[in-house]
Amino acid sequence: MNRINTMATILANQPGVSATAQRQRLLAALQTMGNVTTYEASRHLDLYDPRARKKELLREGHAIDTIPARVVTESGEVHRIGRYVLMTHAIQRGAA
Repeated sequence: MNRINTMATILANQPGVSATAQRQRLLAALQTMGNVTTYEASRHLDLYDPRARKKELLREGHAIDTIPARVVTESGEVHRIGRYVLMTHAIQRGAA
């Protein structure tokens, strides 16, 4: 399953606009895919402000790092964005 389909499934399974619902979607995507860009979170997970949801997940004790990334949008412009990486997922993958 590709990333967009994975995120569409997460969004369908965890609908809603509340901060709680948005946090759950971001965490599910991070646990499933290991990393999510702010662009993907906004566009495909329907997160109004991915930065706020990440900050809330950090307060809950989740280890999430932000790595600078660049993405080309539909308009063809390059944007600097963040890629959120769930560190426990990265550690588990590195150990395998």
